[in-house]
Amino acid sequence: MTRDFNVSLFQPEDAPDVCALYREVYGEDFPLKYVYDPEAIVAQYDGIKHRTAMARLEGGELAGMVSMFRSAPNPLLYEVGQLMVRKTYRKRGIAEELSKATFNEFPTQVPVKGQFGEALCNHTISQKMAEGYGLVPTALELEWLPTINFDNAETLERNITLLMMFKTLEDEPREIFVHPAYAEFVKSTCSALAIDRRVQTAITPGEGSTQSSTNIIGDAGIATLTVSRVGADLGEVLARFEAEAASYRRQVKVDVSQPGAPWAVDIIRENGFFLGGYLPLWFESDGIMMQKLPIPPDFSLPQFHSENGAAVMRAVKADFERMERG
Repeated sequence: MTRDFNVSLFQPEDAPDVCALYREVYGEDFPLKYVYDPEAIVAQYDGIKHRTAMARLEGGELAGMVSMFRSAPNPLLYEVGQLMVRKTYRKRGIAEELSKATFNEFPTQVPVKGQFGEALCNHTISQKMAEGYGLVPTALELEWLPTINFDNAETLERNITLLMMFKTLEDEPREIFVHPAYAEFVKSTCSALAIDRRVQTAITPGEGSTQSSTNIIGDAGIATLTVSRVGADLGEVLARFEAEAASYRRQVKVDVSQPGAPWAVDIIRENGFFLGGYLPLWFESDGIMMQKLPIPPDFSLPQFHSENGAAVMRAVKADFERMERG
């Protein structure tokens, strides 16, 4: 196939076309509203914390884009996402060339120790592409993505489940502290990632004050509590988060480099949360994610490209059923 497009880095003059592409693909429904503001796009897409590749036809028309950006506490762990190709120009190799830029070229241009993506589970296309670049499924965000209007198509009845997939580029052996209920899942996941972790499972209470941050996106109906330091007051911190985010889909992410992490997860489990999965390099050290939904998820809906993804869902489903039994 003759290539009739070019891939280049985002430039400030590209911002209006980026906004137009979001409107074409998502209408006005994308939950992060800065994508509709050219000035905000320029401020966000700085080439370091947010690096974007643009695909333009030979005549200059924007055909697609993709980004690698910081969304985790670890500034050297980058998310790959925002892959969009205009409907008219799909099946021309544009998505593949954009993916090559983010997975193969960007890590040689800026410091990167790991990459991850959130692959849609209402189809398997993005999972297949991510696995082709060496990403491994490690976590499942059940019904996390709102059913936004994609390609002006009819919206789905349930929110979309996302499969978190990771790839480590630089790593070192680490000691981690994991709740005993999840030790085998974590060991299996680390083996699939080919990373060296020594897993400890003793439950030791946290000391001092908890250090955490909360992120609530009301338009999307989601809320996240990130616990970077487990303190003796974790139960109070969690109670405040629960009160603030009671009607939202919730996640709690805990740094597992500290001996108090299994104790923290025990408290989180007692409050109705169940396993989401494992997050390598999330805090520079690794993390574990727990989740809670306002209504029971429909486990019949997610689709998986590989057995690795299906295995993550089986672990998540088993823990959800444990939580339901009480």
